[in-house]
Amino acid sequence: MLRSTLCFIACFCGMTMHGICAGEDPIRLSVKEVLASAEKERRVLAGQQTLQFMNGLNYRLPVVKSLGLRYGAEDVSQAKQQYGIAFSFNTFAKIRAQENVKQAQFDLHQTKNDVLLVQIVKERYLNIANVFYTQLELAKQQRLDSLLHTRNATLKLALQKGMTVKVKDLVETEEHLRTVRTNLIELQNNLKTGYQQIQEYVGVQHEVALNFNDFISVSKVEMVVNSLKINRAHNAPELRAFQQKINLMQSALKLEETNFNTFFDNFQLNYSTKAGSDFSGKDFGIRFGVNIPIKGNFRPKQNEYLLDMKMVENEYHFAIFEQDRLIKFQILKVENLLKALKTVTEQANQGLAKTMLENAAVSTRLTAADIIDLKILQHEKEADLVKMNHELVREYLVLLELTGDLAYAPLKNYLSNQLEKY
Repeated sequence: MLRSTLCFIACFCGMTMHGICAGEDPIRLSVKEVLASAEKERRVLAGQQTLQFMNGLNYRLPVVKSLGLRYGAEDVSQAKQQYGIAFSFNTFAKIRAQENVKQAQFDLHQTKNDVLLVQIVKERYLNIANVFYTQLELAKQQRLDSLLHTRNATLKLALQKGMTVKVKDLVETEEHLRTVRTNLIELQNNLKTGYQQIQEYVGVQHEVALNFNDFISVSKVEMVVNSLKINRAHNAPELRAFQQKINLMQSALKLEETNFNTFFDNFQLNYSTKAGSDFSGKDFGIRFGVNIPIKGNFRPKQNEYLLDMKMVENEYHFAIFEQDRLIKFQILKVENLLKALKTVTEQANQGLAKTMLENAAVSTRLTAADIIDLKILQHEKEADLVKMNHELVREYLVLLELTGDLAYAPLKNYLSNQLEKY
């Protein structure tokens, strides 16, 4: 039914629907397949390759920092030979701190990739919702177009038979018909653009069509929103990026501290003897070096790190406050849309137009023109409901973006009633 409806609109507008009226059948895709294509997007893959590259880098310092060997005559006496080996060490604290810096950098880049993934997934969500509701609105507008054509023909026929026809009715019908035709062309172009974007998402040249068997209902939207009211975890990747940045700064501070807290510095083993003399344990010598760190030397650098960290922490706390405020406002916005949608739905179902059309005793006493007018009124109400549903889902997706659930592992299809994983 929907296929024939869309083809009728395409033929009426003198155009070919994208992937609907073509000779060969389009590729059938599920919503979760389109969403899953986000992880194969070039920018996401490039970010993953960067993480793999980072993971392969060796940040760990060796235990031995430097090694020195000495062979030759002693500086004072040419008759005495000296042999020596010296080690300078990296402390275990520095090695651990370097590993922590690597992990913090990795986590920060991972969170940046999550921010990018949210943007890419959201684009797909909005486009999928646009395609779904555009198809519904096209069907409603096509039916209105048919009814208005019938009404226009009825008025013209009455005029030809010499019956009294109000010019106002004729003008209003023509104007209404012109508006519907404009809407049809605009909706058709939007649908074509939407399918072209989906083709790019999944990387195919063939025409595609989406399967909307389990598209989310209004009641499910309400359930998800209520669950978010109860548990609003700070899953937004932008907030996690602040946390990872703070972790990185803390790790960098720890690494700097190890440079000023190194006590054991080096170890040296010497062996010196006169030419021709016998071996003796007294010819061996051991030296080692220790440092006594003066904490004040590190204070300027430490203060610089602490000040930068404090500023980031302040930004993080403000971001949490702002995010909470935006989420509360968005929840209120969605709830208001839900209430308005319920009210308009009840009015459409209990309105005079639907009541008179469904009541056989009343409808038999109506003229053909009256019935057409009532059907036009009812279809306009239904078209308004489609637009309100579309607006509700758009704002619902904005809410999921704010809470971070839109692309939070495990990834779910939030446009399905089952919230299926993909």
